[in-house]
Amino acid sequence: MPVVPEEHLSEVREELVKARRLGHRRLLVVMSDDDSRLVSATLDFLLEVRDLIAGDTLLYTYHAFYSDGAMRKEVFAKGAPRNVEVDFVSYHELDKILGRTYGACVADLVNNLEPNDLGRIMGVVRGGGLYILMMPSLRRLPEVVTRFQLNLVTPGYTVKDVRKLFERRFVEKLMVHDGIAVYDADSRVFLRKFTPSRAPPYERRPLVLPEKSKIPPRIYKLALTQDQVEVLKILERFYEKVEGRKLVFVLTADRGRGKSSALGIGVGWLAHRLRRAKGRCRIVLTAPSPLNVQEVFRFSRKVLEIYKHPLEVEDSEEGVMIALRSKGIDIEYLSPVEAARTRADILVVDEAASISVPLLFKIVEKHDKAIFSSTIHGYEGAGRGFSVRFLRRLRSEKDLEVLEYEMSEPIRYAPNDPIEAWIFDTLLLDAEPASLSGEDLKCVERLDVEYYKPDEDFFLRREDELRQFFGIYILSHYRNNPNDLGMIMNAPHHLARMLKTRTGKVVVSVELAVEGGRRFGDCARVREGRLDYGQYNTRQADQALQGA
Repeated sequence: MPVVPEEHLSEVREELVKARRLGHRRLLVVMSDDDSRLVSATLDFLLEVRDLIAGDTLLYTYHAFYSDGAMRKEVFAKGAPRNVEVDFVSYHELDKILGRTYGACVADLVNNLEPNDLGRIMGVVRGGGLYILMMPSLRRLPEVVTRFQLNLVTPGYTVKDVRKLFERRFVEKLMVHDGIAVYDADSRVFLRKFTPSRAPPYERRPLVLPEKSKIPPRIYKLALTQDQVEVLKILERFYEKVEGRKLVFVLTADRGRGKSSALGIGVGWLAHRLRRAKGRCRIVLTAPSPLNVQEVFRFSRKVLEIYKHPLEVEDSEEGVMIALRSKGIDIEYLSPVEAARTRADILVVDEAASISVPLLFKIVEKHDKAIFSSTIHGYEGAGRGFSVRFLRRLRSEKDLEVLEYEMSEPIRYAPNDPIEAWIFDTLLLDAEPASLSGEDLKCVERLDVEYYKPDEDFFLRREDELRQFFGIYILSHYRNNPNDLGMIMNAPHHLARMLKTRTGKVVVSVELAVEGGRRFGDCARVREGRLDYGQYNTRQADQALQGA
């Protein structure tokens, strides 16, 4: 017998039918303090929409390190719709799903609510698909001590000192964004229903292929968006000879715009054509991790298979693709340091903002043709600061032709997707520094600024200032991730400070970590794993910093 009343099931089904017409996703939060009821209610909703997600794989994410999390996973597996394939992935193995697309996702957030986990999963469901978040009730959520919170506790503090402001922000954002419903399975009521959507039905516009091109139409037709077509048109330039100059392409996009797959299509075609023209072709891919270039490899492989090249695929010990080889063709991954030392016909850098600019310029010096791509907003996003600084320096170089393009159309769902808007807002993925007017700049020059100590109200009620603060943080720190927001909001030993102009603009962001206050013998106890985290208190250091 269903846990959820029929009328509630029908509401979710009707909303998902509407979402499919719009090409958008929907998010349903199911809350309960009883594990059996929580999983049963989740299964009730899934069974109601099983025909709408049939044919697609469902992603189920959970915490394998918790016995109750593993138990909920087993209960779910027994009751899952038989016509839906389920991919069970623990959060610590989420890198495995890079590049994959799902029809639905069930995320078990009972044991942990970690910003990085949210950032990883919220882009994998296609338009018309459904997210279900399983969570404790609103009554119990403030009492739950999560794995993420425990990792923020340092000597001198206890879990009672964790501020839990991020969790409050998370819930508040669920209650205000479109495309989201919150269901209390214990009381069998919607705490929040889906709001009516005013978006028009979505049809992806037909691709306009170039009339004359080096890349044949059958390869262009691997593209899904016009943005990808435009990128391929630019990549045709890399087949041409460059004499007395270098050719550099800088590609930027928000997460989920298909830049890596577009690069993969182009790399596969370039490898084929350059091999035919020269007899050999070597293309090097680099990124912070080989996981970042799996989509490039996957689409390069698809193109080379279209051209009937017999391929040898080389995997790392971890089972990650690191090279594609055929007669006269080598496409391989190298670390950024190795890439700066080698030579190749073309060098491709993905997630370039995560690599230091001096190292990127060593790559430019070494290669006549280089392609740099970077995420602006999203889990790996670095804001616009990287591309602005990098392009400015590139343009100052002599004998260097710089091409640039920014992709905007999402690949998996329609534009203006409400779930993308929610996750970008919740995790501040699209935060940018304040735009400074002439008057603002005069305030900075005169040091007409105010030293400000943010409080709880700042983090939860002063959204514009928080965005300015975190936008500077993203701009200046090239390896941000969503956990940074959770840390600065929750960690008891982290303090935020900033300078504001008299005109109200945030111009300096500072994050302070309080350390010290421990006795000499602590070192030995830390080494032996015997230090009690609640043994000492560093409030005096905190007070000293606040008075600085």
